[in-house]
Amino acid sequence: MRLCTPGRVFGFWRCNKIMRYETFIALRYLRARRKQAFISVITAISIVGILVGVMALIIALALGAGFATDIRQKILGAEAHVFVLRGVKDHRYIEDIEGVSRKVMEVEGVIAVSPNIRDQGLIEGPITVLPVYIRGIVPDKEYKVADLAGKLVSGDFSALRSGEGGQGAPGGIVLGYELAYGIGVSVGDNVRLISPAGRLSPLGIMPRMKSFKVAGILNTGMFEYDNTWAFISLEDAQHLFALPNAATMVTARVRDLDSISRVTAAIDRKLGDEYYAKNIIDMNRSLFSALKLEKLMMFITISLIVLVAALNIVSTLILMVMEKNKDIGILVAMGAGAKNIMWIFMLQGLVIGLIGTSIGCILGFSVCWLLDTYKLIPLNKDVYFVDYLPFQIEVLDFSAVAFLAVLISFLATIYPAYRASRLDPAEALRYE
Repeated sequence: MRLCTPGRVFGFWRCNKIMRYETFIALRYLRARRKQAFISVITAISIVGILVGVMALIIALALGAGFATDIRQKILGAEAHVFVLRGVKDHRYIEDIEGVSRKVMEVEGVIAVSPNIRDQGLIEGPITVLPVYIRGIVPDKEYKVADLAGKLVSGDFSALRSGEGGQGAPGGIVLGYELAYGIGVSVGDNVRLISPAGRLSPLGIMPRMKSFKVAGILNTGMFEYDNTWAFISLEDAQHLFALPNAATMVTARVRDLDSISRVTAAIDRKLGDEYYAKNIIDMNRSLFSALKLEKLMMFITISLIVLVAALNIVSTLILMVMEKNKDIGILVAMGAGAKNIMWIFMLQGLVIGLIGTSIGCILGFSVCWLLDTYKLIPLNKDVYFVDYLPFQIEVLDFSAVAFLAVLISFLATIYPAYRASRLDPAEALRYE
């Protein structure tokens, strides 16, 4: 039914090709007159409610996504993707380093491998002695497996190369930022590593010790790593832990993280029962699962704001139906059907939802951009994994919030619109 057909409602002759009369009346009803000021206030409250709910949802989901992505990138950037270890009881070191590395490299999807020695020990500096997680690496190979060079704040890994730290001279060591600060050293200072692997001496079994010169300071952004990691050459680690020509693991990097489970299983099959492989995703599955659950709970909780705003829409439309009782009777008497009446009031609620959702999306996006770009909310990195709250808006989350808000707004209109369509015109016009 067009708005301006001759003899139609209100005589709007110039608008017959612009919009249907239901749309015109719905928009007209939203512009309340003086005696409808109360309805106008409730309409504004409904829009603000949708706006606040949408904005809060976008900010909360962006926070969850940013936090999870930041932690994921820091873990995956500083660590290898797959770890191959020997599973033979009482013989857990890999002696055939070259053979195992070659077989792992042959697996489709693997782009780099690197042997590692990883064990715990103590580090002694000018200030104190602290526990340390020692990693013996081959720098040229480790660069291809983990992004270590990009996380150096001073110095470099060149002093860790083979042969530069002989038996007599101190070898090079790269320390995590927090660890170096804790023991009071910087690049060029000397430290001493103490290994639990004992050696026989005239005084009995003594721990192995070796001096190193600090060659670099590493800052991964993860307090757990920066407070415990120390890197030395593979040869120095073999001497320190009494593991000649052996490694504790062979690490690998995969081309596509989405296929990491398949690659891990393929490595297991390739190496047989003597070795086993595990990947970084499975090792941190509880952390990633907790972040996903937290994001879901925030979404459910804050969605209640949108539901409350939807109740305001219901109240607005019910009051509007009561206010426009006689108008509805006139429309029905002049030929408007029940569907036309329903559509008028459903459009009102839909417009309220669209306005609130649009403004909420714009404000939510703007707030997230400002908070993330200028890092306005700092955190204590001794407690959290990151030093500020990161925000990342994902297209899927953004679209889902907008769609949900509009859908809830639309559903809230059904009952008031249905009641309006069931109005008896004779009853409405009885006293006119």
